[in-house]
Amino acid sequence: MQEKIDQGSVEEGFGKLIVFSDGHGKQGELNDDKSDGKVELAEPPKEGMVFPIIEDVVRLYNKYAYGVGFEIISCSLYKRDDGVTWKYKYACVRQGWSISKGKYKLTKQSCCGCAAGLTAQLSNDIKWHLTKVQLEHNHKVGPSKSRFYHCNRSISTATKRRLDLNDTVGILVAKSYMAEFVLAGGIENLTYSERDLHNHLNESRRLRLGIGDAEAIF
Repeated sequence: MQEKIDQGSVEEGFGKLIVFSDGHGKQGELNDDKSDGKVELAEPPKEGMVFPIIEDVVRLYNKYAYGVGFEIISCSLYKRDDGVTWKYKYACVRQGWSISKGKYKLTKQSCCGCAAGLTAQLSNDIKWHLTKVQLEHNHKVGPSKSRFYHCNRSISTATKRRLDLNDTVGILVAKSYMAEFVLAGGIENLTYSERDLHNHLNESRRLRLGIGDAEAIF
């Protein structure tokens, strides 16, 4: 089973505190807020780290991936006979191999056998322990494109409010987008694209008009 990590999917989903320990009593905390495009870099995950909940494992790994410049997926999970999940495996999105058939060609994001990833296992203390961590990638990584990955894209509540207000007075999305990257201090600090703003407005208009009147927006 492979599933891309969705931690926001262009919605408010950040600003949560990540709690962990190094397995030797040392505690740590990180804030995973990406809403202003300026992210506190996470320390690399290490074998022996302990987390109270699996969501903290995902957030730390996603935060680390954001700083390094790659996307992560949930590639497998293991359940006991009673249905309780006791182990998760997360990996670089380019793990495995892609097979090119016919006219379809491999893309830059295609699988290339990357072994980077980690395994988190539920222990007797009802906490999640990192039992295996592989940090090295067999392909180029870089943080410059991290904000474009689906798992890192988000629109803050304040931005949504400004966008909705601008839309009600007839300001085009392109102008709103330009104003937002000025406020953010540069387009490189935005965690969403102009298309994301269009998608948000389309949904907002549907909610305002009602599903039956959705055609009126076109």
